[in-house]
Amino acid sequence: PKYSNPQGITYSDETVKRFANLNPKAKDFRIFWDDAYCVHDVTETPDKLISLMDECKKTGKTDLPIIFCSTSKITFPGSGVAAMAADENNMKVIKEKYKYQTISFDTLSSAAAYFFRNRESSNTVKQKSQDLQRVVKGQLDKQKLKVQRLREDLHRAENSEKYRLYGELLTANLHLVKPGSRSITVTSYYDGTPVDIPLDPRFSPSKNAQNYYKKYGKSKTAVKEKKLQLEETASEIEYLESVSAFIDMASTVEETELIRKELTESGYLRHRSKGNRRGSKKDRPKPHVYSLPSGKTVLVGRNNSENDWLTFKKASSADIWLHTKDIHGSHAILLTEGQTPSEEELFQAASIAAFHSKGRMSQNVPVDYVKVKYVKKPAGSKPGYVIFTHNRTLYVNPAVPEQTL
Repeated sequence: PKYSNPQGITYSDETVKRFANLNPKAKDFRIFWDDAYCVHDVTETPDKLISLMDECKKTGKTDLPIIFCSTSKITFPGSGVAAMAADENNMKVIKEKYKYQTISFDTLSSAAAYFFRNRESSNTVKQKSQDLQRVVKGQLDKQKLKVQRLREDLHRAENSEKYRLYGELLTANLHLVKPGSRSITVTSYYDGTPVDIPLDPRFSPSKNAQNYYKKYGKSKTAVKEKKLQLEETASEIEYLESVSAFIDMASTVEETELIRKELTESGYLRHRSKGNRRGSKKDRPKPHVYSLPSGKTVLVGRNNSENDWLTFKKASSADIWLHTKDIHGSHAILLTEGQTPSEEELFQAASIAAFHSKGRMSQNVPVDYVKVKYVKKPAGSKPGYVIFTHNRTLYVNPAVPEQTL
């Protein structure tokens, strides 16, 4: 709009106001406003360009413009600063798009060659991921049904106080029971209300009372057992949901095969053959490796088994462990090299941890961090499961450095 090509004219106030008054039919219509000369001019008597955003505020159409500017024309190559301005809704859309990494090509033929070379691999990953998700979903459905049934059993067991009351009242009123009776009504000595007690005519009054005491005892035991089973099932669901998250994040055939191996070792899949099942070179941990601008390294697990290896075998006690708070994702380790990490390094490492989680498409993601020495793995727990203390929480937007090792 200022010194525009090819004549070098600058838009008049009237033209800018006409843009601000546009009434486009398409809801996604936007004005891309390249304000390349917002910080400098080409003559000693500069042209004046009024602000499009200010005019749009007057017309109530701040969703129309997306404004760009930079200092590229007055700085050395690579040293300039670029900026973008838009209303809140447009910025949300832009930030969402910037989460995707792209590959650029010099020619159409090289782009086509890359596409066809990688298409087969991408299709294979997609198919393998779908197969694994089908298995995991089936197991999740089974475990969730189990939870429903356990809760029903627990509800019945928790309503067992009446059996204790029946036993007590029946014992206190044995002399009132007539032979062959199917029920008896007695007065509760707790609150004076009448209580109807069902009886089994095959047994004596005292045997009926004993049966109620036994039923009460079994119910109390069942409450403990059902609560324990609910905890175990919840842990199972938590694990399966974490595996599902890693399947969604898998981008290579190798990663899907490692997840298959984990599910097989956990008993959810059968071994494919009876051959040698010892780990091969392909099974050796190869976590994602990122280099921060400061030079420090961040390692990220690609699955639950690799998470365990990374946290409890690779990392030292002074390194920093990071994981999204209450969101399934990878363990991330900031290698400190014996130094106290800066606040900037912690935020950068937290952004990487958030990127490798189910929250990667969100903003302001909470990430817990703590020294590795405060992270423990309970005996017998599922792969990837840990408990930790002394943690703090950072809120970050998911991102990874441009350069990976």
